[in-house]
Amino acid sequence: MCLIFPVASTFLDLINSATILLGHLYSQLPSTYKQHVYIQRVIHTVHTYIHMYIYPT
Repeated sequence: MCLIFPVASTFLDLINSATILLGHLYSQLPSTYKQHVYIQRVIHTVHTYIHMYIYPT
């Protein structure tokens, strides 16, 4: 358990950084409001699943 925890934490940090970066890059693109809302919802859903199933807080 103690060995897995730092790995899981690092993995979560990588995923969080990637999703934040993707969200930031996407927000820089010209897009319709509907698409932007959809992407934000997808990113939010991914974060929710990570915290619920992979790395409960």
